[in-house]
Amino acid sequence: MSIGTCVARAFCIIVTVGVAGAFDPAHAGEAGTGFVLERLSKGHVRVWRAIEQVVSASNPSGEPRSPTLRRLWEWARTSTHVLHVEMVSPLKMASGRVGVFHVEHVDPARLRHVAVIRLCPRNIELARTRPAPDAIDPFVRFDGLTEIERFAEVLAHELAHAEYFLESSERLAQLEAAQGAIEVFRSGNRRVSKPVYQDLGRRLQEPLTVLAACEAHAESVEAVVLRELTKERHSSQKAMGRVR
Repeated sequence: MSIGTCVARAFCIIVTVGVAGAFDPAHAGEAGTGFVLERLSKGHVRVWRAIEQVVSASNPSGEPRSPTLRRLWEWARTSTHVLHVEMVSPLKMASGRVGVFHVEHVDPARLRHVAVIRLCPRNIELARTRPAPDAIDPFVRFDGLTEIERFAEVLAHELAHAEYFLESSERLAQLEAAQGAIEVFRSGNRRVSKPVYQDLGRRLQEPLTVLAACEAHAESVEAVVLRELTKERHSSQKAMGRVR
């Protein structure tokens, strides 16, 4: 795979970071911390409430159906960071993506970053059940899930990104550096000589490794959540098979 293809793929599937020039930290305090739903329409708020029901659901023994999803949710809900939630049309998502994590503002004090989790309802509904691309822990995305459980799986993936970066100043700094290096590559690769292009490519090896590690982590979390949500369903199917 060419360096250019790797860079394009990184921008499609990995988080992006930006610092909002006109950001007012006081406004974030007014909006609250944890999940902020002010960007959702009334219809999308209803979808969000349905996702909440999946998160809060318990099995017959009273334990969370998905302990991993519940833990991520509680982390986000009680976080000192601001996590806006958006649901957007396919026109605002690249290459049929179902979800994106985006950092809007990096707090210099590293105490209250402002980020966005974007979900694309239409793409989630239409996405085919298929193996996750390049996953270290192989799993078939959305296999055996209801429509709203699909939303919960995508949310788990994006929350894994959020926790991975927002709770680690070192990782967030690595992400900023990686994204900066990729931006330089993208803006300059059509205007430089071949040797310079190759040099830029060599410099991208470490940034791409950082981004790949981030995605591998999120996919491993997503795989666990999928197994947890379908565990009882699979158990009952096996029991029925034994009875027959």
